[in-house]
Amino acid sequence: MSEKHSWLYRYACEAVSPAQQRIEILRQKVLEAEQAKTHAETELNLRAAVVDRLEHYDPFVGGRYQCPHCWITNSVRSDLKPIDSDGDKQRFQCRTCHIQMTNE
Repeated sequence: MSEKHSWLYRYACEAVSPAQQRIEILRQKVLEAEQAKTHAETELNLRAAVVDRLEHYDPFVGGRYQCPHCWITNSVRSDLKPIDSDGDKQRFQCRTCHIQMTNE
């Protein structure tokens, strides 16, 4: 480049500087958005699997009630054992997660 036009090149470099800075900011935003999308897709798939387990929940297996919480959240079959109860309602406790529920 001839020296008599170098001053124009300097102005061009100054003019492009904000765009170069913005490019880095936008690249970072795109990367963060891609990571957020991946995280959201993973969570979506996990939650969809939980909802799908409802179709396969069998509340009574092998002559015993099964804990809905263990099946839905962890895909684990766990027996409910009867526990002392007052009144007409029968109470149960899960052998795995220890959640208590009544037959209301």
